[in-house]
Amino acid sequence: MALQKFQKQFKDFILGRDSLAPEGVKLRGNLNAYRLSSLGSLASSLRYKYQMTAAVLGIESFKEKVGDYILKNPLQSPFLCTYGESFFLCMEDPLVKEVARLEYEMNRSLVDYKEEKIVSSEILIAQTNSLNLSLALKAGVKLLSSSYDLKHVWACLKTGRTPDAKLKTSYFLISSEKGQSYFMEVLEEDYLFLSNLETEERPSADLKETEQMINRFHSYLKIA
Repeated sequence: MALQKFQKQFKDFILGRDSLAPEGVKLRGNLNAYRLSSLGSLASSLRYKYQMTAAVLGIESFKEKVGDYILKNPLQSPFLCTYGESFFLCMEDPLVKEVARLEYEMNRSLVDYKEEKIVSSEILIAQTNSLNLSLALKAGVKLLSSSYDLKHVWACLKTGRTPDAKLKTSYFLISSEKGQSYFMEVLEEDYLFLSNLETEERPSADLKETEQMINRFHSYLKIA
């Protein structure tokens, strides 16, 4: 029990929940420096991943959100790349939450990305038709629907303008290339077709429509 108490006190000190180091611990100055370094790394990770969220929320409000999140969500993995995946859930404003959710998916795309050979649309169509094979999204390809015009919002934030918080249902495909994630707006029928690849063995579309979709998105698809 004494060891468990000590470990909890040590953890609380490192995470900033307690300003006093555990009794008997020496070199508190060094521990405090380590604590500040650890917390600083988590904060830097969130600032890097959620730059547009900071822009739409405001720097001071964003700093408060980051501080609260870090204290309530200690690092569970040795990899900073996965830290902060639930950060967008902390946002109360619907528009801010949607921007943060987009950035979350873009970070997931980077983490999950694996370089895969691009198969031509002709080969994909031939294999799915003749061999009755199923299609799937490549690793790192994500889909997102939003109640806001996030393309407009993103463009405004990039140029320092205040975006309009107007409602407009929009659909996006998110992917990564050469260490950078990006998103592109797609039509509702595109989104539904691609979403079906994650939930069904074969998309619920006729042959002609399926071939048209494969031609448009073949670089994001693979044989399941």
